[in-house]
Amino acid sequence: MHLRSYKTTEFDEVMQLLKDTGLYFESCDQRDSVNAKSTNDPESIVVAVIDDKIVGC
Repeated sequence: MHLRSYKTTEFDEVMQLLKDTGLYFESCDQRDSVNAKSTNDPESIVVAVIDDKIVGC
């Protein structure tokens, strides 16, 4: 497993992971706000990856 910064193209995959684990909050997990945060501070959202699959964030 390795950690790296989230990419805006991964939004759907990350949101599905959050929904599957009960950690999705519609009020703050919107595409525009998540992607803006990542664009403004690229190290602010980190994903855990195994074999090119996001397994944590």
